[in-house]
Amino acid sequence: MKSIFRKKSNFLYSAVSVLLVNLLLAGCVNFPKESHAEKLKSAWEIVDGVMALKSFENKKIYDYFGTPFSASSSSTNFNYWEGNLIKLGDGVVIPKILLRTPKNTDVADLLLIDFEGPCIPKKELRSRFAELKVEVGKRGHGEMDSTLYVQYSGWGRITFEFMDRNPGCLVSVSFHPKEIPRQDHQDRATY
Repeated sequence: MKSIFRKKSNFLYSAVSVLLVNLLLAGCVNFPKESHAEKLKSAWEIVDGVMALKSFENKKIYDYFGTPFSASSSSTNFNYWEGNLIKLGDGVVIPKILLRTPKNTDVADLLLIDFEGPCIPKKELRSRFAELKVEVGKRGHGEMDSTLYVQYSGWGRITFEFMDRNPGCLVSVSFHPKEIPRQDHQDRATY
């Protein structure tokens, strides 16, 4: 009697295994894929990766982050797209990614990434970017006041935001590809 049950359970096990393998090969069963950004260990890897992109075509941004973007709003001149939550290896969370594209194009002129979680220290920023300019950020909003640190390069402008309520920790970074400094930016103090 035991041998009959063993034969039936072995047969059932074999049949289920073959069925699962066939479903996987046919693409009927998809396991969630980890996004490229989730494989990264830190916010600095995200910054370096975005700066390495040759262009800011929407598809390249979507592929880099590996997360769905959905239309969030639009204005007369721009469309805005928002990306989903991403958790990085160092515990930092990206709760929101905002992408702005001028109307009638699929090339972004602004990418904004917010950070939450463990502090990303200002001293790390200093060690990575040598020619930062200090700009006044939001003022008159109390706890929402901030200071911006900007660096221009042949790539464009990158802006780092630190809130006055926690001035040692990075809260967001924005990328403006191909934006060159205006004269009034040249006159600002180097950080």
